[in-house]
Amino acid sequence: MNVVWVGSGDAVERRLLDASGLVDVTVADGLDAAFAAWREDCLGFATAPLAGTLRRADAGDGLATAVGCADCLAFAAGIPRAYAFCTRVGGIVAAVREASGRERFRGELAVLGSGPEAWAALAAFAQLKAAITAYVEPRDAVTGAVAHRMGLDLPTAPLAAWEEGSGAVYDSRSLRLRAGRTCVGRSSILLHTVAAQVRLLTSREPDMRAMRAAARL
Repeated sequence: MNVVWVGSGDAVERRLLDASGLVDVTVADGLDAAFAAWREDCLGFATAPLAGTLRRADAGDGLATAVGCADCLAFAAGIPRAYAFCTRVGGIVAAVREASGRERFRGELAVLGSGPEAWAALAAFAQLKAAITAYVEPRDAVTGAVAHRMGLDLPTAPLAAWEEGSGAVYDSRSLRLRAGRTCVGRSSILLHTVAAQVRLLTSREPDMRAMRAAARL
């Protein structure tokens, strides 16, 4: 079963897909190259969250459509191109729950950054019931609109207004959470994101021990 990783061949995500034990991985430098090399045994494409991925799919699930980005394109009989999903949301949720031992996030949280990674974070921490304030990049007119589409009453502020050490923070640019004693790093979020992609594409449970070793967790 073939899955195409759309990105760098030495990316952590590619190593995690290989380590899952369920898929053969090929690499493509961009979605155009992935579609050009598509073959019938391909289960789908995995990538980082990208706004343009939704435009390459015939349809997207409700979460991907609401968030406005996707990181997994799945192929299936009866769908001529692909169906889009945003697995980063579930990856963040699973990583935070694993690190904290709690189903919900307690208290206020600053989400830093703009673009698809920030939008996925807003959806994830909304599921975790955090009280979110978004600190966005200059000239960002989209994050507030994405939050509105997801039904979030979300305060926003300029990124420059956030102060280091002022409380719990998720930095969407580095994929890192710091909230009291709970710290979640990029490797954990990538691990749980790729695990979600593998489950979605294969309907099977990946080898999490081997994937943790690949992510050095």
